[in-house]
Amino acid sequence: MVESKKEYPNHLQIAQAALHVISDDGMLDVPEMDYLLALAMRDGGVDPDERRVLKLIFDTIPPHAVSPDAHARFNEIQHDLGLDQAV
Repeated sequence: MVESKKEYPNHLQIAQAALHVISDDGMLDVPEMDYLLALAMRDGGVDPDERRVLKLIFDTIPPHAVSPDAHARFNEIQHDLGLDQAV
């Protein structure tokens, strides 16, 4: 019997990826943020579940865990996706 690999919803993949990229050094840098954003955008847009997970990730990360060069990108992503507003 061949067991097929289950594909998890995109928003769960983003959450899992966030745990992985942050746990390696405790920081979130620009390439890691862009990676999470690329996961969300790979189907052509960011759906409400992906937006909710990204907002939760960004709201949960303490400011000291975002590398200095990533703060501008962090704010840009939040603004572009409307994450700086209530979701």
